[in-house]
Amino acid sequence: MAAVRRSTPIAAVLAVLFALFAPAGPAAAAGPQDPATDPFFAPPADLADLAPGTVIRSRPVATMLVPGVPLGKKSFQILVRSNDAKARPAAVAATVIVPRKPTKKLLAYQPAIDSLGAKCNPTFTLRAGIEKEASLIALGLNKGLTVVVPDHQGPRDAFAAGPMAAHAVLDSIRGAVASPQADLDGATTQVAMMGYSGGAIATGWAAQLQPGYAPEVHLVGAASGGTPADLEAAASTMDGTLDGGGLFVGAAFGVMREYPELLGVINAKGLAYADKIKDQCLYQLITHAYDSVKKYSDSPDPLREPVAQAVLNKLKMGGDLAPTVPIYLWHSTLDQLIPYRVAPALRDDWCSQGTPVKLVTDRLSEHISGAFKYASPALRWLMDRFAGNPVSGAC
Repeated sequence: MAAVRRSTPIAAVLAVLFALFAPAGPAAAAGPQDPATDPFFAPPADLADLAPGTVIRSRPVATMLVPGVPLGKKSFQILVRSNDAKARPAAVAATVIVPRKPTKKLLAYQPAIDSLGAKCNPTFTLRAGIEKEASLIALGLNKGLTVVVPDHQGPRDAFAAGPMAAHAVLDSIRGAVASPQADLDGATTQVAMMGYSGGAIATGWAAQLQPGYAPEVHLVGAASGGTPADLEAAASTMDGTLDGGGLFVGAAFGVMREYPELLGVINAKGLAYADKIKDQCLYQLITHAYDSVKKYSDSPDPLREPVAQAVLNKLKMGGDLAPTVPIYLWHSTLDQLIPYRVAPALRDDWCSQGTPVKLVTDRLSEHISGAFKYASPALRWLMDRFAGNPVSGAC
């Protein structure tokens, strides 16, 4: 792959950006309760007896664009019964934000959590006013969309585990449309989904699992950018690099939380390191420049081990799964974290199964700027799906 020319390493840009929003000292102490001790997140004893999407409990909360600046007209949080990556019962939390001028339509927005700790989840960051994608969530609210923001990595904070994230998204949607305080139209509510990078893992997987897992959800479309559809391909541009090494190692340890069979691939040093970074957020993981999964395994190529290959194949989007609604993909040819080639490959895969897919290719942005450059066009495209307008430029 040709070298990408850039003036500033992405790790440096991210470090500055996320340092502005990182929980710290007195501000964190005065904010929401630590999820580790907050009883709201505790699963009930009868969790397995509940149907997926059942609301276990809810509470009103204040959500903020930045500290002191509220988002929407009102907000509340729900804890819903869901399933983990292996179809075992799991309790998942989500935040629902009602706009000032609601249209009774729902947007499931999946931020790039890309982290290993509960304090990195939107149920915490939105209340603390430190959610890095709050301005993108506000775009949906400004269109009159009620927005549900799931803690899509699940109760084990399983970064990059696609099926877990999909279940969390779809069950959060079920819980939101069933909640009277959301002021929606119940099961007939039109729903769209949107996410970028780590949020695109959740969005893409939710879109392709929805027909089988939650067919009653009235999904009209999904928008997914910088999509890590193939984690092995992402390893080729992230593992061991300045920009993506720490993030990829974090993703590897996140996946292990849903697929513990991978623990046999890492050594004692790896187990100790996994414990050391077990609660780190994105802004911390990106500081581990040049980190590599090879440092934590006795195998010369741990991702090629049979057990790793089996899991990587399970986590690759497409295959025999495809959405049944129109999809908007956007990706930069200069994306230094997720190689561009995965986007047309995913488009072709889904198109071959009958999914209308529009792929927007950008040749000027890179991974981070691409998230913001195309958020508004992606949302406009979703608004067309809500309106029932014909899809143009798709396969």
